[in-house]
Amino acid sequence: ADLVLSFGYTNDISEIVKNLPKICQGFLMSATLSPELNSLKKIVLHSPVVLKLEQEEMDRSAGQLTQFYLQLPKKDKNLVIYVFLKLGLLKGKGIFFVNSTDGGYKLKLFLEQFHIRSSVLNAELPFRSRLNIIEQFNVGNFDYLIATDESTDAVDTDNEDNDSDNEDDDEDEDDKQQKSKRHKKKDADYGVSRGLDFRHVSFVLNVDFPPS
Repeated sequence: ADLVLSFGYTNDISEIVKNLPKICQGFLMSATLSPELNSLKKIVLHSPVVLKLEQEEMDRSAGQLTQFYLQLPKKDKNLVIYVFLKLGLLKGKGIFFVNSTDGGYKLKLFLEQFHIRSSVLNAELPFRSRLNIIEQFNVGNFDYLIATDESTDAVDTDNEDNDSDNEDDDEDEDDKQQKSKRHKKKDADYGVSRGLDFRHVSFVLNVDFPPS
């Protein structure tokens, strides 16, 4: 609103308001408060509720956000996650981001060994299944969601790299076809934003760092 006033559109706003329905819901947002803004508020809004975000409140909220990272071998990641959960270092609901669909399922199976409930979210799941998983997470049926970021989704090649030294370079066509069947077709419309669309999330853990 302050920008609208600074560019001299007060009269234009007044004309627009005249053509609005008598009963409607309106929001007026501004970075600053001024006498001119109060005049505009009287024209646009009726019996408004004023919500002010003070600088102290912003600083207090910012102080509650922390981030850190650990450098450790990939084989120890799942164990460290379990320790953090067991010791209460990670409290509340959380999202674990991994770079591959296989990695997500491996983490889920690892946590299940310790009776820790979680669910996976990736592009191979049908749309309705993904929607149901998000709804179940938001209502609190489970606290941990393991999501594959579509921008980083790749085949987990850890086991293949370890076995490559013991295999010949040549593979027959049957082996190639069997490997290709492991991975289902991915939904092109799948997307997971880091933290978006999820409610009451206390922490986000990047099990794998994005490549970019």
